[in-house]
Amino acid sequence: IRDRFATLVVTSIHALIRGGASGESLVDIKKCSTEYWLVYVSVFPFLLLLTYGIGRYLLVMNRNRIKLGYVFKEGDLQWTAKVIVIVGGISAASGILAGLLGIGGGMVLSPVMLELGIPADVTAATSSYMILFTSLSSISQFAVLGRIRWDYAGVFAFVGLVASVAGQSVLNMIVKKYNKKSIIVFSVVAIIAASCILLTITGILGVVDDIKKKENMFFENFCD
Repeated sequence: IRDRFATLVVTSIHALIRGGASGESLVDIKKCSTEYWLVYVSVFPFLLLLTYGIGRYLLVMNRNRIKLGYVFKEGDLQWTAKVIVIVGGISAASGILAGLLGIGGGMVLSPVMLELGIPADVTAATSSYMILFTSLSSISQFAVLGRIRWDYAGVFAFVGLVASVAGQSVLNMIVKKYNKKSIIVFSVVAIIAASCILLTITGILGVVDDIKKKENMFFENFCD
């Protein structure tokens, strides 16, 4: 878990130093200056090195398990070099999509994990675990910049917590009653489908509104 927190701390500090759309740089770095781009690319070697280290660890752990005669249970993921490359590549792609489109990385990774044979309940728990770190990163940055309305945040956090506990409890009760974990799969599919539909509707409404206001619908200069 130390590597997760290390990534959280490094990326949060990097974003605060760099600045950008979410706020000004804490060290007054001007956007698109030479210093800005140097800071911008500086985090990638760390992330690549960390990814390589985690992949290497998983590969060695998997080989040691095989040597010791470990019996893989149903749903256990065997971390071969191919699987590590696939999961790493898709994780990177999901992060890019999350940044560009504002979607959760779990929307991309959940179907992949299910396809790899990971149990549905483990997939749901892993997706929630990933959201924890991405949310903490955003919260820490906006908190330092003083851009959080804590009264609103408290209300939404409470409502979200209650809704999450209630939804998880109801889902667990239904799964136990009917003894079908496929219900979790259908729930994930339903959420992804609803998100895609709502994202499409929101995009169409935004385009229509821009046309009415005669707004520029092309890409703007990143440095403006």
